[in-house]
Amino acid sequence: MESLNDIQADVIKLINQTNQSVFLTGKAGTGKTTLLKKIINTTHKNTIVVAPTGIAALNAGGVTIHSMFQLAPSGYVPDPAFSPDPSSSIRLESISSLGRTFKISGARQAVLKAMDLLVIDEVSMLRADLLDAMDFVMRRVRRREQPFGGVQVLFIGDLLQLPPVVKPEEWQVLQNYYKGIFFFHANVIQKLVPLYVELKKIYRQVDDRFISVLNNLRNNIAVEEDISILSKYVKPDFDLRKHQGYIYLTTHNRKADEINLRSLNNLTEKPYSYKAEIEGEFPDKIFPIDEVLTLKVGAQIMFTKNDITPQKLFYNGKMGVIKSLSKEEIIVLFPDENTEIQVEKYEWSNVKYKIDDNTKDIEEEVIGTFVQYPIKLAWAITIHKSQGLTFEKAVLDVTDVFQPGQAYVALSRLKSLDGLVLVEPIKMKGIQNARDVISFAENEADEEKLKQTLTEETKKFIASYLKQAFDFSPLIYQWRKHGSSYDINAALSEKTKHANWAKEQVQNIEQIAAVAKKFLMWLDASFAENPIDYDRIYAKIIGARDHFFPVLDTVLDQVLTKMEALKRVKRVKEYYIELMELEEITSKSIIDITRSNLLLKTYIEGGEINKASLTNDFIKNYRSNKIASIRDNYINQKRELIEEEMVDYDKISTRYKKQKTGQKDKKSTYEITFELWNEKKSLSDIARERKLSATTIESHMARLIEEDRLSVHDILEDEKIRMLDLLFEGYQGGSLTEMKEKSGDAFTFGELKIYRASLKNNETS
Repeated sequence: MESLNDIQADVIKLINQTNQSVFLTGKAGTGKTTLLKKIINTTHKNTIVVAPTGIAALNAGGVTIHSMFQLAPSGYVPDPAFSPDPSSSIRLESISSLGRTFKISGARQAVLKAMDLLVIDEVSMLRADLLDAMDFVMRRVRRREQPFGGVQVLFIGDLLQLPPVVKPEEWQVLQNYYKGIFFFHANVIQKLVPLYVELKKIYRQVDDRFISVLNNLRNNIAVEEDISILSKYVKPDFDLRKHQGYIYLTTHNRKADEINLRSLNNLTEKPYSYKAEIEGEFPDKIFPIDEVLTLKVGAQIMFTKNDITPQKLFYNGKMGVIKSLSKEEIIVLFPDENTEIQVEKYEWSNVKYKIDDNTKDIEEEVIGTFVQYPIKLAWAITIHKSQGLTFEKAVLDVTDVFQPGQAYVALSRLKSLDGLVLVEPIKMKGIQNARDVISFAENEADEEKLKQTLTEETKKFIASYLKQAFDFSPLIYQWRKHGSSYDINAALSEKTKHANWAKEQVQNIEQIAAVAKKFLMWLDASFAENPIDYDRIYAKIIGARDHFFPVLDTVLDQVLTKMEALKRVKRVKEYYIELMELEEITSKSIIDITRSNLLLKTYIEGGEINKASLTNDFIKNYRSNKIASIRDNYINQKRELIEEEMVDYDKISTRYKKQKTGQKDKKSTYEITFELWNEKKSLSDIARERKLSATTIESHMARLIEEDRLSVHDILEDEKIRMLDLLFEGYQGGSLTEMKEKSGDAFTFGELKIYRASLKNNETS
């Protein structure tokens, strides 16, 4: 999918310029995953991506639902009075018990509060009770009774693929509260009502006859003609060993593993094993492929990632055969095309979300990486694991189909009927999709409703965005609360010394309160007009920003200057943390009113409202430049101060964050590496002494460079750095896989990481 069609473009607009929640669906191969990546890369909204399983979350570039919302692996009963049976073999929690055991860190709460958009991928596997539990957490943390605490939600998935899993004994209880177990049966969906948008254009299949069969099977309306077409491809005696390039799709892991192991053992060539390089937090339950990859020449493999280079030599699911192996090299042959490629390693990232100090936006933080060749043995695979893949040729064993949607998922992996082999005839009995799923799938919004919703909701969004930006109520409340705390905490002598200063800042904030209130009333009236005069509103927005900015900027100056001064004073940590919180909310107000100008200007000019249009150098650098300027000014004015007497600002910030997250101080693994490096030991010596791989030690060095504790010149030779300068020209960030593919064997992954770290260091210095 190179360019967006009209529906895809409208979905992106719905996300970026409305607060309308959306259910994005479509048949297999319609580009849902591609569109999701486009949304994540371009949206200006603070976005969190979650999925029901670890692998689904990893593929979507997000985290699991249970991890993000700190939910235990249990069922959830939406009845406060429900009391679970302690003798039961199943675990069920009521909403009231969830409230009693509710524990979520301060840092995670900050992320949930800052969230604008929640993306839930693979919702076909999402249970109704789990979605209601997520809603409970969001409303509780955000202290708003709107569904999901007022956050826009994008649900993505095909409900006619693999369904949620619920045990019979769980359903025995849950059926008293839910009509079904799919996400749309959740109580919160009855209030939220997402707009149902279906992608129609199929990018995987081009055979109209095959597409028709798939559609009928998907919708439980397969006719005799469809079954007759499929029966032509039944070959019960088909031998995989005599037909290269076919993959066996089965329903159970055990059967797939047995076929792969038996086929590998049948090869007489020498085996080679390749161990993944794992750094940081990357639990085995989310390993994208096996940690140890064992291969032989002649082994049938498939790629598990798309080729990100312009050549597009392979895709997720493309089959090949191992042509040659060595300790450092894997060559794969594509027999049908008579071409071969050298496989390069790929880096998967495990992420968590945090708040950016400068922009106050939610950003991803990579907490672990998994580097391995993106291939796996592929004589067989389960239907469940094949979801999202595309095959040219496949043998389908649907004898033991046990879930609605499995037969459809298996068949829809193929590009055409030409590559299909069935072990036995398809039996419609027992493999039909649930009727309520079929019924819900009829709620699709037509093109007219889609356009109408987009127009109406865009107006509401712009009005809401502007009013929220100029609503200083949270800011005023926080400052008033701080001002009154001097009386309450009069015994805290050091803080009391600054009472007059605080009173002056509260007065500064109070002077904008009345004007802001009138301006919000004016905005309400202006957006009630028909037609809305956006040019007039824009002129007023510019004037309002120019009026409020000097006051807020002065207050921020005062807070940062006070914080700088307190670094030289002992026993004021709690007071310092109070000022940090005031600085955060004041900075956010300044960024918000600046973004409101950009938003309305972009809309009036007919531009795309996205991440690029709502960000400029001022927004990116305002806070960091302000801190640096105040720090320099203070030091210049107070040169007689001895640097050693300063309280470490970074330590206080770090301790504050650890206090909120419950972390404990301990010597990190890369700190140990740094100590050994300072003892003049080489990277290979450090790796040997610590019993870690060279790649892991190189990752430690990269982090130390990012923190400006080492220079890239300390580690890499000048000639190698010059070559890397050329390689990284135009590099925009992201995975290093493309850089590795471009450079071949010239550099190791570790060397690429080390050089990339020097670029990050330059950006922040």
